[in-house]
Amino acid sequence: MENSEFIVENVPSYAALIALVEEYYSVYKNILYQSQLSSLNEVRRRLSRIQKLSEELIVLNNKLVENNEHFHTDLDFINGFKVNIDGQEHIIKLKRKDPNVPIQLVGKAAMSAYSANNNEMEDEQISNMKIEFEEKVESFYQSAHRIKNLVKYLPSLLKFECLEITMVRNKLIEHTDGRHIYSFGFGSYGPVIKPERPQNESEFHDKGLIHNSKTFIESLELKFKEAISHA
Repeated sequence: MENSEFIVENVPSYAALIALVEEYYSVYKNILYQSQLSSLNEVRRRLSRIQKLSEELIVLNNKLVENNEHFHTDLDFINGFKVNIDGQEHIIKLKRKDPNVPIQLVGKAAMSAYSANNNEMEDEQISNMKIEFEEKVESFYQSAHRIKNLVKYLPSLLKFECLEITMVRNKLIEHTDGRHIYSFGFGSYGPVIKPERPQNESEFHDKGLIHNSKTFIESLELKFKEAISHA
């Protein structure tokens, strides 16, 4: 299909992180309280779950890309991306260091989206695909946020934070405001929550599951490595 060049081919892997968690367990198991052991065991299980969710979400993301008639790659070099949501165009404003310097597009990138409250008739297969997509996106961020909170109970991991996971879960899913369409984006960035939100000084903009997963994995890997080295 003509959109196939924009599908996501590489899913962020949690394998190295899961191996670090196992190493952390072998180093700390004799000094952990029972509650900390329970937290660590839940972290191990949830990491495996979100690895599976990530893989399933990218498959769904790519299917939506390949089957979407509104998918396009328009880029306004002054303001940012033009994203189609339910057939209507929305601009994603991009924050630039110098407002006089046009945006440069590096590599191929494209995105389309739909609102969660869209009641237009559509193909049943596509409708079911979107329902599964929404459920899995929300489940991914709920589990990742739960992991973030659980590791804070573990020795040498008390100050762990991941802004991307916190902001998507808290600001865009759980405690969202009514000023923006509750929408789901798909494309070369993977799943995106509320892609039409303007990116300015006061509002968080979701950079997509691919970026957020990589940041989450790298941040956790760094913390576990530090904890193991300090044992």
